[in-house]
Amino acid sequence: MNPVIAVVAGGYSGEYSVSLRSAAGIISWINRALFTPYIYVIERERWYVRLDDGRELPIDKGTFGFNLDGVTIKPDFCINYYTWYAR
Repeated sequence: MNPVIAVVAGGYSGEYSVSLRSAAGIISWINRALFTPYIYVIERERWYVRLDDGRELPIDKGTFGFNLDGVTIKPDFCINYYTWYAR
């Protein structure tokens, strides 16, 4: 499996929609032959991963992982517009 990249977007401000558009742009630049990117959406009420097929899967805040068809996925790298984090 390729390294997983979490592109973190959303937030609690008026910049929410801008953040989601920026995340979509970042996702479009990631080479999917080398990496598996997911958009991690952060909202006040919930945190979830938005999949290409439209599904929204809850994020485990303790591990920052999510369950995809019975498999736990955890990011190897996290990106928001200004920050990179590698585990």
